[in-house]
Amino acid sequence: MKNIRYGNFKRGAVANPYIPSLCNVGFMGYGVFDSNDMAHNIWRGMIERCYGTNKNRVRDISYSECYVSSDWHNYQNFAKWYKNNYYQIDGEVMMLDKDILTKDNKTYSENSCIIVPNSINMLINGRTRSDGGDSPLGVSYHKKTKKYQASCNKNGKPIYLGIYDTPQEAHMAYKQYKEKLIKDMANSYYNKIPDKLYDALMNYKV
Repeated sequence: MKNIRYGNFKRGAVANPYIPSLCNVGFMGYGVFDSNDMAHNIWRGMIERCYGTNKNRVRDISYSECYVSSDWHNYQNFAKWYKNNYYQIDGEVMMLDKDILTKDNKTYSENSCIIVPNSINMLINGRTRSDGGDSPLGVSYHKKTKKYQASCNKNGKPIYLGIYDTPQEAHMAYKQYKEKLIKDMANSYYNKIPDKLYDALMNYKV
């Protein structure tokens, strides 16, 4: 940055990399990372999910209370973290996750985020509720029996877990089954994922 003449800035020949250019929040900053780095699309998607306002950057309603830490508004900071924490597992799409290490976390930051295989991300964040009502996760009202059915998605397919007298009992069946699924998956990825991710999965509570 010091080698760029002030006159070039004044004439508009060089854009100021510290002016927020993405959703009025994110900026490129000055450093070694540019838009060709693999981290750029991840950073852009993160900013747009949380702060997007126009038709091309619509803020996802499920992210209505989510934010990006101020240091990650600077792309250079995020890209450096991403490069240092990225790893690849054969056959997997790797995702940026903010709430496996800390459940229900709302802030993207270097302390809360981790790179995870998409299969793990989908298992954790997948939801099973077939009636679309107020029933707990994994529970739907069974009209024929007038009781409550428990089910859980596994590998994209619903698994039937039984009929119960109360929604609480049905949810407990779902909870126990899903927590076992998560532990089983953690063990299947042992030595392939970071220790802190493995530990978080083994202690994860639905």
